[in-house]
Amino acid sequence: MPQPPSLATFNYSVLAGQDDAFGAWLRDLLMLAVAAPGFIGVSRSEQGNPSGATSWKITCRFESGSDRENWMNSAALAKAHADADALFASPPQARSDADDGASRMMIVTSHVAPGREEDWRIAQARLNASVVGFPGFDGLDIFKPSNDSHDWTTVLTFRSERDLENWKSSAERGRLLSQFEDTKHDSVDVGPASFGTWFAARATASRPVPEWKQAMVVLAVLYPLVSVYDITLGNAAGQGLAIAGHPIIRGLGLPFPVVVFLGNAVGTVLLSWMLMPAAIRLFDWWLDPAASRAQTIRGALMLIALYVLEVAAFSYVFETWGF
Repeated sequence: MPQPPSLATFNYSVLAGQDDAFGAWLRDLLMLAVAAPGFIGVSRSEQGNPSGATSWKITCRFESGSDRENWMNSAALAKAHADADALFASPPQARSDADDGASRMMIVTSHVAPGREEDWRIAQARLNASVVGFPGFDGLDIFKPSNDSHDWTTVLTFRSERDLENWKSSAERGRLLSQFEDTKHDSVDVGPASFGTWFAARATASRPVPEWKQAMVVLAVLYPLVSVYDITLGNAAGQGLAIAGHPIIRGLGLPFPVVVFLGNAVGTVLLSWMLMPAAIRLFDWWLDPAASRAQTIRGALMLIALYVLEVAAFSYVFETWGF
């Protein structure tokens, strides 16, 4: 059975006024991490606090525990931390554990009365500053109201169901919630965080977007993206592009693992900032957690038809031109 990814989590407390310098340093650090053996992904979150310092949490995912330990004990990481020592209010804190795939997402919808937005922001900032340091915390996103709505959506991600329940029942959370005058208008939903926060902004009702709908939309976007990359950039980076045996582009001859890595890098950028946002807007009516049964069936049939067209189109291309 495949082992779950291993996580290396780093907490940085950045001195006031050093955010730009830290941002430049972090970009260089992540370039080193991406090149590390076994690296498969990274996530990060940021939270200010009353002292003026900014707390950053960086989580790197590796294929195995040995890959994670090699990175955490590497000379490159030690040197990077030493070079940035003047930026930190306190020494970086590191933690390693396994990603058991049981992450849980807590979605809180807050109805903020017009004119009370600043009061809500202040109270919410105190709550956010507390949860960032809570055991098992993994991510935080806040989505502004859309159109004329006054509903703010906060998405909290925890490593496990137990961590989430500990936060929900904690005395600290109860004390901070008492600072909200209209907390009775908040609605909370808890669910697995299968696709991160791509669909979180759509979950403004009392429940998130159904996971099977998320998976169907992701598949509709991911399949053509991978196919187009294989035909174009994949061939150009590897052994070249040829049609019916006739060379069109001379390939760079890069090793296959490098070609795959480039595909993942390009795909991550396109999915995160272009393709998935566009697909979610296109299927907004279907992804709505309150969509009717008729809407749900119609959208599912449309996506199935789209799958058939995609497979047929790329089958024709591959068979006709012999990629």
